[in-house]
Amino acid sequence: MRRVQLCILLLAYIFSLTACKGTTDISESMSVSEIVPSEVSLEISETFNESESETESQGNSEEYVSEENVPAEVSSEENFLEESNLEEESVSEEPKFTVQEYRASLFAKKAVNVRKGPSTDYEKIGGLNKGEQIQVTGIADTGWYQIQYNGEEAYVAASYLLDEASYQAMIAEEEAAALAAQQAAEQAAAEQAAAEQAAAEQAAQQQAAAEQAAAQQQAQGDYRAQVVALMNQERANAGIGGISQNAALDAVAQLRAQEIVQSFSHTRPDGSSCFTALDQSGVGYMTAGENIAAGYGTPAEVMNGWMNSEGHRANILNGSFGQVGIGFYSDPNTPYGTYWVQVFTN
Repeated sequence: MRRVQLCILLLAYIFSLTACKGTTDISESMSVSEIVPSEVSLEISETFNESESETESQGNSEEYVSEENVPAEVSSEENFLEESNLEEESVSEEPKFTVQEYRASLFAKKAVNVRKGPSTDYEKIGGLNKGEQIQVTGIADTGWYQIQYNGEEAYVAASYLLDEASYQAMIAEEEAAALAAQQAAEQAAAEQAAAEQAAAEQAAQQQAAAEQAAAQQQAQGDYRAQVVALMNQERANAGIGGISQNAALDAVAQLRAQEIVQSFSHTRPDGSSCFTALDQSGVGYMTAGENIAAGYGTPAEVMNGWMNSEGHRANILNGSFGQVGIGFYSDPNTPYGTYWVQVFTN
């Protein structure tokens, strides 16, 4: 409407100028024409701006509704739904169970935790000791017993509770196993002690045998020398030349001294002649002789015994024998205890 009014005013103004002046020079017409387009342009521009402003206003209004009213309500509803879902999820995560009434007096077969609910998902609120008696009031569908604990309902895994008969049987079995283990340990300890004692006794016997052998060896050396000295004295008294002690013959005589413990005879335990011991030891000879004796304690005693026996004295005083070996063996557990041997060769 405003645009029409402006156009009418503009035409009226142009018409009045033409009527008053008649003719107008080109420059004035141009001047007027410059003014009119400017005003028209201004009005159009204003109109355009005003229209544009309305459009922008409408656009802003639509945009405000779109950004503030609609999204705000949708966002709020979505948030509400999300919160509702979270609450439902939180509620659904809590374990569900049912309990049936069950009355029993049971015993803890070992230390066990007590919880607020019938599974390990629930908080631990205490515990039972082995052998502790507890009153069961129900059984949950999870297999846990409901009990009265410190005046409150609580739960224990059923596998940890036994009736009195089963508990007593378990205790008896444990005691029997412990007794068997103790007896086995005692037996093992006794066997170990016996083995150690036997080893100690064996070591003592070996030590005694070693000491006896050492003593015998020393005695043999001493006794051999003493016997040879006494023989030469007897030979000198008889006007016969001396006799020499021979180490190889000592070995043969020592072998025979141990053999006559088994068989006090000039026959060896295998039934052969005593002189085969010379052949066995590789000792050569033309003639040979042997004297044996048992039960004498010293060289003087055995020499006295031999010299009082015709056959033994003959060997000692035989001038054809120039070599002699002496054997001596002592064992208190044998019939005679001491054994003596003289082996002669030419």
